[in-house]
Amino acid sequence: MAVGSRTGIHPWGTARIVAAIGVAMAHFGMASRLQTGDRNAAAQVTELKPDQVKVHTTLLGGGFGLRAVADCHLMRETVQVSKAVKAPIKVI
Repeated sequence: MAVGSRTGIHPWGTARIVAAIGVAMAHFGMASRLQTGDRNAAAQVTELKPDQVKVHTTLLGGGFGLRAVADCHLMRETVQVSKAVKAPIKVI
């Protein structure tokens, strides 16, 4: 995708997600425009209940709408990697 396209990720708006997944709780720190969708996607992949998943949204950072990913694939991929390595991770 071309830099600056509406569907691409801009160099100044790279996705960052910090994930810590436990047996009974999962925490994620990220810029998100769809917190409920990301929480539900993480709950589905982790097999936790939605109330056991906490998304800590950054209040600053300028997502400018780029974080609105309807299929929540960034969250799903982050959860899969964290589960695979069995450790907290930071995806940039």
